[in-house]
Amino acid sequence: RSNEHIAALRAIHQQFGDTVNVVVPMGVSGQ
Repeated sequence: RSNEHIAALRAIHQQFGDTVNVVVPMGVSGQ
């Protein structure tokens, strides 16, 4: 699951870019 989660975040990062920079830290902190 971890690999899929990272792959999904990377795919989103390429599409949204800066938006992911905000979403990722919050998601990581949650875990």
